[in-house]
Amino acid sequence: HRDLHSFPTRRSSDLYLLTSALLLLSLLSKEAGILFLILTIIYMLTFARQKLWNFLKYLPFTLGVYIVLRINAIGIFAKVTQNAPIEKLNLLDRLKNLPEILLFYIKTFLFPLDLAVIYQWINVKINFVHFLLPLAIDIFFLGIIFLAGLNLYKRCSKKHFYIYIFFAIWFLLGMSLYIQIIPLDMTVSEQWFYFPIIGLLGMIGIILEAFKINLKNKWIILAVIVLLTLLSLRTIIRSFDFKDSFTLATHDLSVSEEAYGLEHELSNIYFTRGNLEEAKIHAEKSIALYPYVFNYTDLGNAYFYLKQYKQAKQAYLNALKYGDN
Repeated sequence: HRDLHSFPTRRSSDLYLLTSALLLLSLLSKEAGILFLILTIIYMLTFARQKLWNFLKYLPFTLGVYIVLRINAIGIFAKVTQNAPIEKLNLLDRLKNLPEILLFYIKTFLFPLDLAVIYQWINVKINFVHFLLPLAIDIFFLGIIFLAGLNLYKRCSKKHFYIYIFFAIWFLLGMSLYIQIIPLDMTVSEQWFYFPIIGLLGMIGIILEAFKINLKNKWIILAVIVLLTLLSLRTIIRSFDFKDSFTLATHDLSVSEEAYGLEHELSNIYFTRGNLEEAKIHAEKSIALYPYVFNYTDLGNAYFYLKQYKQAKQAYLNALKYGDN
């Protein structure tokens, strides 16, 4: 913030141009990069309003280049292939999963005990375990965020309050993309929390600073050491799951039993190893969870090399009902 005001005019222009170029690269890397663009505008509205217009002059460059490249590559709207059960649900049914989705990220943030690369569960019934209990915990969590902000407003400086609000917007804006208002190809994903977690950590940091919590207290230091030790051990243990694709898929299925994609992965692995019976079994398990073009193709391949041509033909025909591979 201080640096932005101290730059000479020419250097400021170079800074805005560089920022616009980096935001463009972010958009080209992943469409969620739009969040950084929105947050940049919110940041400037909050902390550097007099510089906002200078930044907005470069915005057409960022969006214009991105739109031209996107239209050239895939058109304005990409053709969506429904590769996940949640993509087939209407908005109301997707929102029935929202409490459990938010709870997943909260509990994974607090301690990542059970981890998997793919989660594809859905719940369309309103019950205690999958809706009411997660909803109560979510409300409690969001209530803590609200009360912390209220206390900052009443008891601390405006500077701390505004920074807290900025990080709260960061967190909520990040979560908004991943609560299935827009259907995604998985129900939840650990890496989708990378963006919101910055907002959450930012809020925690501001609370620690604003309320002058003594981090040098021996008990707090001990708690931090224990926490970092546990998280480090968890990271080390998880790293062994990535020994190879078979180890990863086998382990993660024990955590994410509804992940048809993991069954599909195992079917492919067994097929390449020449274990056709196991490839067929896991293709059938994948189909039972969620039939689509690739797991039916897996099944057809297994039947074909088992020389069961009638069944192979039927599997391929079923695959064509879902797409063309």
